[in-house]
Amino acid sequence: MTVPPNIQTLLDRIEGAKELINTQVHPLVANDANANYQASYIINRLDDVRIALERLGVNDNRSMILADREDAIRPYERPRTQFSKKATKIMSEQRVISINMRHDYESLFIYGNLALDHWARTTGEILGVNIKHFADLYHKMNKPGQRPAALDNLFRLYNNQVTWLYYNLRAHRNGFIEHLSRPMQGGSTSPVHSQGFSLFTPSASGTVPQAIVEAYHSELLTIGSELLRHIPQNNWQRTRPGGTLQLVLRHIDQIQGYIDKERVGAIWQELGGETVSYETLTDRIISLISSSPSTFISDVTIP
Repeated sequence: MTVPPNIQTLLDRIEGAKELINTQVHPLVANDANANYQASYIINRLDDVRIALERLGVNDNRSMILADREDAIRPYERPRTQFSKKATKIMSEQRVISINMRHDYESLFIYGNLALDHWARTTGEILGVNIKHFADLYHKMNKPGQRPAALDNLFRLYNNQVTWLYYNLRAHRNGFIEHLSRPMQGGSTSPVHSQGFSLFTPSASGTVPQAIVEAYHSELLTIGSELLRHIPQNNWQRTRPGGTLQLVLRHIDQIQGYIDKERVGAIWQELGGETVSYETLTDRIISLISSSPSTFISDVTIP
């Protein structure tokens, strides 16, 4: 089965991140058993991310091939009789692929979050700060008056990446995969003839009163005013609550206030919507994990 070149690049970057952990982080924590184990756990979870990513890439590629084959044999108008056996077989395989990709993308959220939890604990061990998990690190870095001085350099260099991953990965994994308790429309979305796959989990129709949706929309327009400055007035990212929420969430690292970011996260938990693609999410995970060892080394003298 064929892995698309852009996904192979991400797979190679995962291997590069594992090598950085082995060559830069493990020597740094050689005398700290707990930190040493946490660093090893990062590598284990990156392997899980790699497995899910590779399957997503293979199935994504297969889905595009099937879409082209379907176009070649399927009439543009739905026939009054049933589809041919060949068309039915293609559509059946497409449905199976969609289910498998949803499973693998949800797995990517879960294992990506676990990798970041171990990364956060390793970071805490190295910098001498008690960090329980990735969410704890985010709040310690961003909650007013809570950031220890030991996290100042990490905040300066990587807070945008930590912020984006907290709201786009961990919050989604918590509210829409592992601890889903509200009525939501679970599904997925992808282009027909090009690569890409996202989870689509909006709130079930009628569960959030329209007046509240409109109030949320007004709040998002205010919070995201700078992001929307160059968006035309009639653009769907301005006029539709889901479009505005998607824009603000995907650029949440550009919002300055902690309280404003928490409000965007809370609205996302209420309304839901479409995630970024699996490729974008993986790129963000690997970018943070593979770039940060240099910070550890610059801040700490190896014993």
